[in-house]
Amino acid sequence: MIGLALTAGISFLQCAAGPAPKGEGKDPRSAKLASVLVELAAAPDRAGFAESRRILLREDRVSVIVFMSASSTDLDRKRLVEKYGVIVEKAADGLMRARVPVGALIGLSGEAAVSFVDLPDRPGI
Repeated sequence: MIGLALTAGISFLQCAAGPAPKGEGKDPRSAKLASVLVELAAAPDRAGFAESRRILLREDRVSVIVFMSASSTDLDRKRLVEKYGVIVEKAADGLMRARVPVGALIGLSGEAAVSFVDLPDRPGI
């Protein structure tokens, strides 16, 4: 009887706490990276993975949109470009369209100056 009451109490507390926060249980290094890019970075056959999902991959670089944090500076952007070998295609107002080495995606997304890294809506443009 005590076990049943204890189980009911725990269940009540879990319900009262609400759903688990998004990203819980996810690798914190990839929390700011679109899930398909996490999969691409981990894929043993990156070219095959990219082709099957119509992701533009050239010379092991993928075109992405980097959303910079509100507090980031031009110096932060320059440091990230140099550190991760990013090729900037276009940048404006806290956004950067860039070609990033697939192996650098998780590290780049883990930077404090980066809010999120995602695929562009139209990768060929």
